[in-house]
Amino acid sequence: LLFVRYMKNPEIIKERYMKDSLNVRLGGIAANLARVASFLENKSNVKVIEPILDESKYFIEWTALHAPFKTQALLSEIQPILALWQRVISKNLYHKNIDNIKKKAELWSKEILLLSGLLDMN
Repeated sequence: LLFVRYMKNPEIIKERYMKDSLNVRLGGIAANLARVASFLENKSNVKVIEPILDESKYFIEWTALHAPFKTQALLSEIQPILALWQRVISKNLYHKNIDNIKKKAELWSKEILLLSGLLDMN
């Protein structure tokens, strides 16, 4: 993980990130969401999720404009919810929502991976 949140200049990361194909960038977002779901299996890992969510928000911002409309729509739905999850986790209010967050992260990860086309590549 790049942990953009802790970098002084996210533009350096953006420059590197944007060199990847759209498929790979979408795959990275899908992988981050899968990590979120995986980390939620053990509640002691919850604090590790915050920087992953932050990184994912940047990745979505940098990727959405270059994606097909259907993908843009999904990414624009996801980004503000990631910000909400980040706030819920930082305020330690996630306990009632942990299963819903995990399920939604898994679902979005699968959807984005399918949209990326990476599963179709040989």
